[in-house]
Amino acid sequence: MKKHSNLDRSLARMDENMEWDPRRKQRVERLIKNQLHEPYFKDKSIRSFHPKSLVSVSTIILFGILTILFSNLLSGSFQQERSGSIFQELGNDSFKQYVEDGNVREVDLTFEDERYKTTISEAYYNHTQLAISYRIEAFGKENQDLESLILNKSPFRMFIDGQKWFLPTIGPYNLQEDGKVLEGILSVEGTNDFQDSISVGIEFKEIGENHSFLFDIEKINSYNESNATPKNVLKKFTNTDESLLTDIFTIPVEFNDGGMGRYFLIGEKEKVAFQIASGLEDESVTIDQIRANEPNKYMWYVWGENLANASFEVIGTNINKNHQSHVIEERTLTFGTGMNGSDATIPTTMSFPTSGVWKLDVYVDSMLYSSIFIEVL
Repeated sequence: MKKHSNLDRSLARMDENMEWDPRRKQRVERLIKNQLHEPYFKDKSIRSFHPKSLVSVSTIILFGILTILFSNLLSGSFQQERSGSIFQELGNDSFKQYVEDGNVREVDLTFEDERYKTTISEAYYNHTQLAISYRIEAFGKENQDLESLILNKSPFRMFIDGQKWFLPTIGPYNLQEDGKVLEGILSVEGTNDFQDSISVGIEFKEIGENHSFLFDIEKINSYNESNATPKNVLKKFTNTDESLLTDIFTIPVEFNDGGMGRYFLIGEKEKVAFQIASGLEDESVTIDQIRANEPNKYMWYVWGENLANASFEVIGTNINKNHQSHVIEERTLTFGTGMNGSDATIPTTMSFPTSGVWKLDVYVDSMLYSSIFIEVL
C-alpha cells in the first residue's frame, strides 16, 4: 500500500478541507478503489510505472472527481437561488419584510397543459391587501410572448369565498429565458372588511386551458403603523378607511397673476395623477368630494420617458360592488408641454356610475402604468 501514500495524503487533505456527505464520501472512495486497487496493479506494465506517473494518474482522477463535486455544488446553489421568494426578489421593502418576518404563506400550486405551466408560489394577506406571487412558463415558439399576453389582456381574476371577484393589480414582474418565463406579483387592496379566514380563487384566463387555483389563507393580524399608507396632506373623505385610498400630494404652481400656489393631485407621485383642487400657497383648501353620476373635468399629469403620442386610457372597478367601467376611453397624450413639471398632460372628463371605492387602472400605450384608489360618494 506504499504506492498509495501520495493518494492517501491527497485524500486526507481533501477530507480536512471539505464537509463530506457520508454517502457521497463512500461513493468517491469506492470509485478510487475500483480504479486504482487490485485490477490496476495486476498489470505488470502498470506496476512498472514510475511513482511520479502514479501521482499524475491519481491527480487526474481526483481532479475529475472534484470537478463533478463542485459542479453539483454550484448547480445546487443555483437551484436554491432560483427557488427563492419572488416577494423577496421583486417586491418592495414591505414585501421583503413580510418574508423576513415569516408572514408569507407558501402555496406551491401548479397547473400545466401543453402550452403553459403556471405556479402559485406564495401568498400574503393582512388588513390592507392580499398578494400572491406567480410563475408562468410557455412551451413552444407560438406561446412565448408572455409580456404582451399578461400586460395587455390582464387575464387575472381573483375570487374571495366564491363570491366577490376582483381584477388584481399587476405588480412588479420579471421576464426570463427570452420571454418564455414570467414571474410577478398580483395584489388586491382594500381587504379590511374581509374575513380573518378566506378561500381564495385565482383564474388565469387566456392562458392555455384557463388555469385555476383555490387555497385557504388566514389574515395576518399584526400591524405596524409605520408600514401603512402615509397620511394625506389634507383630510380626504370621511366615509372610508383612509388606508384604502391613494395618497394626495401637491406640486408648486405659479398663477397668471404671479402668485405662488399649489395643485392638489391624487395618484402616484412623479408617475401619474389627476388634479382635484388648487389654492394659494398658504391658504386652506377644501377638496370637493367626487360623487356618482356627476361628470367633472380633471387634468391628468404623467411623468416618464417615451410618452410622445402614447395612448392613454383609464379602466375603473368599483371594488365594493364588483362593477367595471371604462372611465376614460383611449386617447392620445399631449407630450412635452412641461406643465407644472410633468412630461405629458391630458384634460379629461370623468364620471362614475356608482358610489364606493374605485380602483382606477391607468394604461399608457396599452400597458398598465399605475393603479389609483379613490372614494366616490
